[in-house]
Amino acid sequence: MQPGEEGIALVTYIPKERKEYGYVFDQFYLNTNDDQQPQKIIYLSANIIQDFSWMTEKDKKNAPKIVFKDSTTFDFGTIKQGEKIEHSFKFTNQGKNPLRILKVKASCGCTAVEPPQKDIKKNETSVIKAIFDSSGRKGPQYKTITVITNDPEHSQITLVIKGNVE
Repeated sequence: MQPGEEGIALVTYIPKERKEYGYVFDQFYLNTNDDQQPQKIIYLSANIIQDFSWMTEKDKKNAPKIVFKDSTTFDFGTIKQGEKIEHSFKFTNQGKNPLRILKVKASCGCTAVEPPQKDIKKNETSVIKAIFDSSGRKGPQYKTITVITNDPEHSQITLVIKGNVE
């Protein structure tokens, strides 16, 4: 390209090759002959979701089904700074085929998650354990945990931990 000319860089992104679900970030490098900054960075963010459009009504009736026993929100009330709060979100697979937990990710480094085993059989119960560390936090807190499953009706669930830190 000549100075002042515009061009198009075509990037093809194939989510299947990423082998991950949910919100992802990637960066690509474009090498140029620019003397001052020869390497350009292209950032890409995407929310990779599953495609269930191929499923027939019979497939949907036989699909896994995640059902949380209690609320998907846990309010820990008011705690002192530095305390750790643990909560287990209990769920059951009420579907006919195994439920697969594909990804469990907290929105913040202050919240650790212990995902259950990957495959939960029909009528089997499991938990997603969350630990919120209030160290360095103050005031109202609202943390989310994203759970991605193979349940076509609930393929992405958001669990919430909230409360106040003194």
